[in-house]
Amino acid sequence: MTNVLKKNPSTFVGKIVSWADKFNIPALLPVPAKLSIIRHLEACDPNTVASICQTFAESSDYYVRVRTALHPLTPTDIKLKLAIDESWLVRGSMASGAKSLPNEVVDLLRQDHSNSVRCALNSALSPTCIHG
Repeated sequence: MTNVLKKNPSTFVGKIVSWADKFNIPALLPVPAKLSIIRHLEACDPNTVASICQTFAESSDYYVRVRTALHPLTPTDIKLKLAIDESWLVRGSMASGAKSLPNEVVDLLRQDHSNSVRCALNSALSPTCIHG
C-alpha cells in the first residue's frame, strides 16, 4: 500500500516523494525526514512553496495544517482557507500569531464561533484577554 501511495503523485506521500526527488533528497530517508529537509529548501522556489502549502493545508493531520498556517511564506489565499478550518486548534494557532497575518485573515478570525480562537486573537493583538 505504501509503495502505491509513494508512486501516485496525487497523494500527500507521493507529492513529498516527488519534491524529495526534485531536491535530490535521498530516497531511503523516511517521509518525516524528507519533510524536514523540504522545509529548509522550499524558500528556493516560490512556486514550490505555494504547491507545498496547498498540499499541507489539505492534510488530514491538524498539526500539519497548523504548521502551514503559521509559515510566513504561506500565501494569503491558503491562510484564508485555514482561518475557517474545522479544527479550532488550527484557527487558534493562527490567531495567536495575528500580528503577522493579513487583515483579511484577522477579520475572519474576529468572527470565529470559538471563544478560544477569539481570545487568542485578542491576546495577540492586545496585552490582555478577558475570558467569558
